[in-house]
Order: sequence, then C-alpha cells, then structure tokens
Amino acid sequence: MLNDHCHRVSTHLQSINIIIIIYTLQFAGDQVVMAHSMEDLEYICRKLQEEYSKWGLTRNIAKTKHMSLGTDTNYLEVENGDIITGCTEYKYLGSICTKDGRDTKNICDRVTQARKITGALNGIWWSKDITKNREKIIYNSMVKSVLIYGG
Repeated sequence: MLNDHCHRVSTHLQSINIIIIIYTLQFAGDQVVMAHSMEDLEYICRKLQEEYSKWGLTRNIAKTKHMSLGTDTNYLEVENGDIITGCTEYKYLGSICTKDGRDTKNICDRVTQARKITGALNGIWWSKDITKNREKIIYNSMVKSVLIYGG
C-alpha cells in the first residue's frame, strides 16, 4: 500500500515535469516526511498541504514538529507564514528517533518497559500453579516482544 501511494505521488509529480519521490511513513493521523534539504522539506510540506486541501483535511500546526539532522534549525516557515517548530526527538510506532541519530534512548526505553512488565508479572513468575513452559510463553509474548519491538 505504501509503495502504491509513493508510486501515485511520483507519477503525478512526473506529469508536471517534476521528478521527485516523496517517502512518507504513515500510521493513523501521524506522518513522518524525510527530505535531503530544507528546500525539499518546504516543497514537500507545500505539496502535502495542497493534497490535504483536496481531501478537505487540515494540518494541525500546533502539533506539527520537524527534526533536522546535522543542522541547528529550530523552526521551518511554510509558504502561508505558519511556523513549524523543531524538536530533538519524537516517538513513532513505538520507536524513539533522536536528532543525534543514536538509538540509545530507544533501547533504554524498551528495557524500562520490559522491566515494568516483568515487575507486574512477579506474581505469575512465583506461582507454583503455572508450568515453566507456560511462563516461557508469557515471557515471550509479553516481555520479549516489548523488548524487541517496543510497546
């Protein structure tokens, strides 16, 4: 589905003599846009706003943030004068993305979540009524999945 969407946007832009591929990640009402430069980001934001307008959608500027890797840009001004503020990290689909590009914060967050779940399940771990095999199933489904995939 994402490939189809990217293909449709790319085809539309090619028809107006602009060759660019917009990569976006979407989930529910959230969207992440990646660009190589501030100019590309401004262009993509303008194009997305145009597409949103066609569908009667609006962008909530108060909730919109941008993160620029390798620069100290704190804000992005879009065509209509709205200002999108910068951020140093954001959480998307359970993963924390940081401006420095490291995943240390993401790993620490997952370990903390897994520890909380382990603590909440202490009664099950110490119960004599549950077999080791059942404990292993619970561990894999509740603790290990959060540790590996986030929660």
